[in-house]
Amino acid sequence: MNSIKLRNSAAGHKFGLNRSADSPMESETRSNVPANRGVDRGGSAGVRVPGVEREGGSMKDKLKVLLVEDDVEDYRKIREALEGHDALRCEIEWVPSPVEARQALDRGGYGIVLLDYSLGDLTGIDLVCTLDLSDPALPPIIMIAGEDCRDTDLAAQHLGLADFLVKDQITPPLLERSIRYALERRHNEQRLHHLAFYDALTDLPNRGHFRDELTRRVGEAELAGRSFGLLLLDLDHFKNVNDTLGHPVGDELLQQVGIRLREAIAPGEFVARLGGDEFVVISGHERGIMGNGDLAQSIIDSLARPFALGADVINTGTSIGIAVFPNDGEDFSGLLKSADLALYRGKDEGRGTFVFYSEDFQLV
Repeated sequence: MNSIKLRNSAAGHKFGLNRSADSPMESETRSNVPANRGVDRGGSAGVRVPGVEREGGSMKDKLKVLLVEDDVEDYRKIREALEGHDALRCEIEWVPSPVEARQALDRGGYGIVLLDYSLGDLTGIDLVCTLDLSDPALPPIIMIAGEDCRDTDLAAQHLGLADFLVKDQITPPLLERSIRYALERRHNEQRLHHLAFYDALTDLPNRGHFRDELTRRVGEAELAGRSFGLLLLDLDHFKNVNDTLGHPVGDELLQQVGIRLREAIAPGEFVARLGGDEFVVISGHERGIMGNGDLAQSIIDSLARPFALGADVINTGTSIGIAVFPNDGEDFSGLLKSADLALYRGKDEGRGTFVFYSEDFQLV
C-alpha cells in the first residue's frame, strides 16, 4: 500500500490533513461513494503506472480516477464527461471533502486525480500544498475550477499540477486529451527516472542509486545504533567469458547473475550493479555481524552453480569482501574502500571465498 508523504502547512494542520493514515479522521462519508477495491497496476517498457490496467498501451486502458468535488451537480457533469468519450474506460471514486481525499490518497492505486479548486473553507491549492509532490506514489493531479482565473492557473502550474481546466468549458474530448497528456508525461518521467537509477542490462539499481541508498542506510543506522553489512563481489575469470564466447554471452551471464543475487537476499536488503562484473549487497541489520558471512556463503554457493546460456554452459564463481558499519567505515567512501580491500584479499587467498575487512589490510 502506498502512502503519500506530507509537508507541514497551516492549511493542512487546520483541516487535519497532516495526520498519518492511521490517525482517526472525523468525516462524513457518503454512502454512494464507491469502495476502493483497487485496480491492477500496469505499465510498459518496464515502467509501471499506478491506477492503470493496461490493455495494449492505449487510452482504452482502464483508469482509476479519484474525483474530489463537493458539489453533486458538478460531480455528475464531470462524470458524464469522463463516461462520454469512447477512449476513456474509468473506474471513478468520488469523494466530496479534503479529508476523504487524503484518506483515498493514502490508500493509493489511482491513475489520475481530478481536484476541484473550491472545497468549502479549503481550496484545492491548499490541499495540494500538504502533499509531497515529489512522491512517485502520488498520481497526476488536474485542477478543475468554476471560473477561469489566471492567478489560480499559475498557482497550479507553479506547483507542478498536470493541467488546469474550467468546469463550463469541459467536454469529453477536452477531458480525455488532458488526462492522456498527463499520463504520458508521468510515464515519461518514470521512464527517465528508471534510466537514471537502474542498470540497463540487469535492471538492478546502478551505482548512483547505490550511493544514495547506502548514504540513507548509514543515517538510519546511526540514529538507531544498528550495524549492517556491505558485501562487494565480482565474478572470477569473467574476462575469459567475454574473450572466448563474446560480449553477448557475457551480458547474458551478468543478467543471470543479477537474477540469482535478487533471489539470495532477504526482503529489505539491497543489491546493485556497480559496473562491469562488480555487484554490491547491503544486508539487513537483523543478520548481525556474523550473519553477513552466512549471506556471503549463500551467494558464493548460488553463483557456483553452472549457468546454462543457450548452447553454452558456463561455470564461474565469485569472491566477496565484507565491511560492517560502523566498525569498518562510517560513510559511503569508508565502507566501500574497506569492502574493496577485503575483496582483493579474498582473491589473493584463492578466490571463491569471502573475507571480512580487517585493519591489518591497511598495513599491506
